[in-house]
Amino acid sequence: MRLEPSETELVGKWELQDGRITGDAAEKRISWLVMNSLKRIAFTQGGYEILYQDPTDGRYWELTFPTPRGHGTGPQKLSLLTRRAALEKYNLNERQPRQNG
Repeated sequence: MRLEPSETELVGKWELQDGRITGDAAEKRISWLVMNSLKRIAFTQGGYEILYQDPTDGRYWELTFPTPRGHGTGPQKLSLLTRRAALEKYNLNERQPRQNG
């Protein structure tokens, strides 16, 4: 369930099943990754864009909600960011150590 080196983006979707809205497989995987595998590093003002780092390889991942369904809700999107993009967008210090293990 961890992120593969070839992956660059996961996009979740909400589906209607038996009269209930539920997340698809990608949505469930994103939730698992941010709760169990990735380390939260920073967030933008408002908290709707969150930067994570994969402790296994040091890559930066951004969690967003590209199609909001209300205040802070909606399907999730997990996108790979370059180190430079992560440092600039989240105003991090260039010397911030990589989070390994």
